[in-house]
Amino acid sequence: MRICKICGVEKPLSEYTSYKNYPTKFRYVCRECENKKARERGQKLREELIRLNREEEEVIREFNRLKSADQILNLLIEGYDVSWSGEDTVIFNKAEKTVHAKHATKEMYNIIFARYCIELEKRFVKR
Repeated sequence: MRICKICGVEKPLSEYTSYKNYPTKFRYVCRECENKKARERGQKLREELIRLNREEEEVIREFNRLKSADQILNLLIEGYDVSWSGEDTVIFNKAEKTVHAKHATKEMYNIIFARYCIELEKRFVKR
């Protein structure tokens, strides 16, 4: 018989995991408490992994947004005319070419246009 260090209940040695390297050849914690602790540790690790995945998704989403904003800015600099169509599409026209930027927000459109104006000012207005 042995008393578990976690739950404090006296249990027979058959309820403990045996280890050769321990002086008494048995762990000081019963299997039930050992398993419970392992499940809690696994749950914490899963929650941390989910949190990290969400943060990673946010970083990727932000990167893609900025990358598409730069591509749209390049189209404006190349001389494409821009127009807003529908709720989530920006249309660029240049002669016979048409480029559609889907999944754009109106806010993104305004930010890109403001950046375009700054870019034009840098290129053509001497200070």
